[in-house]
Amino acid sequence: MYNDASLFPTNDNVSNVISAGVGVNARIKDLAEPVEVLYLNIGAKHGESITATIKTKTSVVCKYWDFTTSKWADDGCCLNETANPTQCLCNHLTNFALLVTSVQGPTDVVLSVISDVGCILSIIGLFVTILVHALHRESMKKRPAKILLNICSNLLIAYFIFVVGVSQTSNRTGCKVVAVLLHYFFLTTWCWMSVYSYDMYMSLVKVFRGSESKLLQRMAAFAYITPAAIVIITAGVAMGYVDQKQKSTLCGKVIDPTLSSSYIADHMCWLTGGSLYFGFLLPVAAMLMYNFFVFISIFRELNKNSSKVTTEHMRRTTKQTMTIAVTMTSLMGVTWVFGYLLVISTDVIYVTVFSWLFALSNTLQGFLIFLLTAVRRKNLRNVWTAPFKRLYSSTSSAAVSSMRKVSGRTASYSVSELTKYPNGEGDTAQTTTNV
Repeated sequence: MYNDASLFPTNDNVSNVISAGVGVNARIKDLAEPVEVLYLNIGAKHGESITATIKTKTSVVCKYWDFTTSKWADDGCCLNETANPTQCLCNHLTNFALLVTSVQGPTDVVLSVISDVGCILSIIGLFVTILVHALHRESMKKRPAKILLNICSNLLIAYFIFVVGVSQTSNRTGCKVVAVLLHYFFLTTWCWMSVYSYDMYMSLVKVFRGSESKLLQRMAAFAYITPAAIVIITAGVAMGYVDQKQKSTLCGKVIDPTLSSSYIADHMCWLTGGSLYFGFLLPVAAMLMYNFFVFISIFRELNKNSSKVTTEHMRRTTKQTMTIAVTMTSLMGVTWVFGYLLVISTDVIYVTVFSWLFALSNTLQGFLIFLLTAVRRKNLRNVWTAPFKRLYSSTSSAAVSSMRKVSGRTASYSVSELTKYPNGEGDTAQTTTNV
């Protein structure tokens, strides 16, 4: 029994160490019955607790000292969540320790409210954008508008699922379903963004004149099938292989519920660890680089051969299309750069700053698309502003008509009075005449 961890030099919070071994060089491992280590008077409980103003995240981990690496390791050891007092189970003899780490911080209510408001604004903006494009017949005849509708539709579904289900962590099965759907629809949105860039390249650089319907079908197959394959492989490997492997080897059937899946995080229904890096951020990074290379190629080709853009209308349309594509890709790319930077550190100030940056850029994507398409472009702006103009016009006409009626009645009254009193206003006029 070691009362402190001075013989085990690390930065981990270790209060005492229990050692159990046989001989000097012998290591006993793969025990049929695990070693049970009870820790009395340990009030900490593994997991996250949130009150009205304080959020506390406590990590309670059973580990042992690995002399080969001079670090605390956890393979072959686990925390028995159901035991009281705190119990560690290990399938080998070694230097056992319980590492307890608690991090407290204020619950950022303002950030949560702003995220919800941003998501709602994006949902409304995307819905109006879809409706405006659907009602504008001239726009629906063009392939870029059809691609933009697919971007908005998938992003709208992703936002709705995010608002409704991202915090439903109590039901782990439902939480996994939410994470799978978010994973798929966010990837689908990115794939359609790449399709949007490719379509611009084919139209402005290659001047493609093939079958538009067949090209759109091939684009749709890529945008919907590729994310499905990535999600199936990522979820299958994480939940079907890694998680099952842990269940079959880690101290029998004793499993830490907050770490029961390598696919979803413990505090939200979203990806974590390798699933996040390889199943989402890596494909997004690849598509982001592809989009920017395409934009550079288009800019260079248009500057080199400006004769391809012959009319003022075509120049304006090309500029608008490029502005939408570059802005959307840049914002979505910066958003997930913030998302990556958010998970690489646990420093409170660092996490707070990047949480704000990620939340603001992520939740306002849909609203920005609305501003770029349904507000900035005059022909589309007229679609959704026309009902308000008609309402305002009818209200103004009714008010003018009412005023005219009142003026008419006033004028009629004045004429009748003048007829009744031709010399003035009654007695006063008569008095004046007598004088």
